[in-house]
Amino acid sequence: MIVKTPWFLPLLCALTVGLLPARLPALYQIHSWENFEQGLFPAALNLGHNANNSNVLIRSFDSFGQANPITARQAALECGKFGLLMAPSSGTPHLSATLDTTMDRSRLGERGQALYQADFYLPAEGEPTPFVALLARQPMEGSNYAMYRFGIQNERVFFSYADGVEPNPQIFLQQPVAQFPIQRPGWNRLQIIFQGPDTIYCAINRQMSNFSPIRDAGLTKLAAGVMVTVPSDIEPGDAPPPVLVDNLSVQWTPTESPLPDSPWIRPTVQEASTGSPFDPATIFWYEDPNSAWQASRRDRRPMLILFYMPRLEPVKYLEHLALQDPAAAAQLQNYVLLRIDANQLHGSRLSQKFEIYRIPTMLILGSDGKEQRRLTVIPNATSWADVQKFLDPTPNVGG
Repeated sequence: MIVKTPWFLPLLCALTVGLLPARLPALYQIHSWENFEQGLFPAALNLGHNANNSNVLIRSFDSFGQANPITARQAALECGKFGLLMAPSSGTPHLSATLDTTMDRSRLGERGQALYQADFYLPAEGEPTPFVALLARQPMEGSNYAMYRFGIQNERVFFSYADGVEPNPQIFLQQPVAQFPIQRPGWNRLQIIFQGPDTIYCAINRQMSNFSPIRDAGLTKLAAGVMVTVPSDIEPGDAPPPVLVDNLSVQWTPTESPLPDSPWIRPTVQEASTGSPFDPATIFWYEDPNSAWQASRRDRRPMLILFYMPRLEPVKYLEHLALQDPAAAAQLQNYVLLRIDANQLHGSRLSQKFEIYRIPTMLILGSDGKEQRRLTVIPNATSWADVQKFLDPTPNVGG
């Protein structure tokens, strides 16, 4: 699924951001995103490095067994049912796949940001570590690749820049892989972050590399891609393990904004807990929109959707307001509760669907799916009385 931003959204977002206090970050918008959920090979995915339809396939995660952690916990929501399986071999040691939608770095201005991202599933400790990389590639004729590449090879994390002309990388940087919060077995999100005209950061599961930032403006029109290579520690004659890839995407914002949390590295309950009713450690909040919608229809209760971003000051302000009222939890229990991190990929798509431009925003949907009302919380302007009035189930709760 490729999601292209409507032409008016960047302008509307930029105008909206211009009206907000400087401390409020802009939401990331989806520029392009392939999550393979159609179960078919995407027409917008171009293969390279001897990749073909026999060694790059769309696979259902169910085929790996229900006990496999691929389908456990957050992966069931973030990765859905399908992913890209890339199976290099001695005959085709390098495989790549690239989206056909490019982003021009010039649209970022001086402080805008673009996140190039992909999720890779790494096997358990003791199994061969696949050589995987995220690409920000500039299309060019011929077999050469002009690209920024950030990936994992053996026991190191590396970044390289190749101009597509010289055979050797013009930039090559590395760091021990043990210094990153790598999940094994489990999913890991690699990110190349472009800021303004010439600044590049690299992160795994939101943790920046120690060689960030990198300064280079050599490549400007870039598409997101992935590369998988046969690991160097594979014994001769052994078949290298295939690699699962998902959520190949580009998100962007016209102003500087915090890097979204990795969906795979979640804070502990103790770290995340505030004691507020808006905290899932206090009362139950759904995170899966489909499950929340089913509960709303089954129970004939309206659904309250909270669009938020972790640790954002206005979100903390909302939680602080709720802590002042012992009846807040009881008021929330009138609804089926759904929390959406607006800067995750699924959350970003829902934010655009509901035209959410400020965080935190609460939205109430009747069990018929129709929006009843919404409230955006603004620090030092929104009072708890405003929130109470919004939460009052008396007006228009039918559906």
